[in-house]
Amino acid sequence: MKLTISSCQKYEQPFLDFMVILKQTNQKNLEWIPVKYIVKTFDNLGLKNTSVRKKRKPEHKGKDNFYSKDTAKEYGRMAYIQEELRKKAIYLLNFNEYPKLLVDLGCGQSNWNSSQSNDIFIGCDLSYQMLSCVNYINNPLVQMDIFEPFPFRNQIFDGAISISVLQWAFSEESLAYLKLCKLFKNLSNILSKNGRAVFQFYPNDLKEINLIFSVIQIMNFDSALVVSNPVSTRGKKLFLCLSKNCNSSGLNKPCQ
Repeated sequence: MKLTISSCQKYEQPFLDFMVILKQTNQKNLEWIPVKYIVKTFDNLGLKNTSVRKKRKPEHKGKDNFYSKDTAKEYGRMAYIQEELRKKAIYLLNFNEYPKLLVDLGCGQSNWNSSQSNDIFIGCDLSYQMLSCVNYINNPLVQMDIFEPFPFRNQIFDGAISISVLQWAFSEESLAYLKLCKLFKNLSNILSKNGRAVFQFYPNDLKEINLIFSVIQIMNFDSALVVSNPVSTRGKKLFLCLSKNCNSSGLNKPCQ
């Protein structure tokens, strides 16, 4: 069964195809998300987990194979898709005051630049080949692994975006939980008191989504899953929206 949005009201916003799914979270602290249609279940997301699909995905080919010079050039052909997803992520951050200092985790060879926004961006990626193709005008670039300690001061960023990167935590399933713990702990450290983050990602199945939420629940974030094109089979996109909650009972609770 496909998800339906027949009861969704039409709002004056750039992207009318959003819906939000709440999971293990404080709804009141997520009122900043510019989506009004809410459901409370992951059912019928249409995610399928097959070994064939996994083998085709870059995170299951290994970073050494994916981060080659030739792959970086080929990746550039998909840059326009990444830009559309990045625009949606920034829209979902929904900051009303500008400029904001934002970090783009796994920016790839994005052609996004600050002339399209009043925000100030710092781009980060593990691949030097990817970063060498980035068209960030007057914006710093940092080569780093987002699943290792971040080279930034605490509470320096107002927000973070990440496009098509979070699923790399599952490149080695036995290490996925540890990688997610490191990522969200580091993210909590660098975000300001009222910081926000939006991750667009491609999970293989509901098991991966539930693991992500189990880690978030340990950290000091309120969270929601936003679905773009919810009634589409192939065009469906998932966005994880996070809001730092310093009053959470899980603040600084260790990840075992």
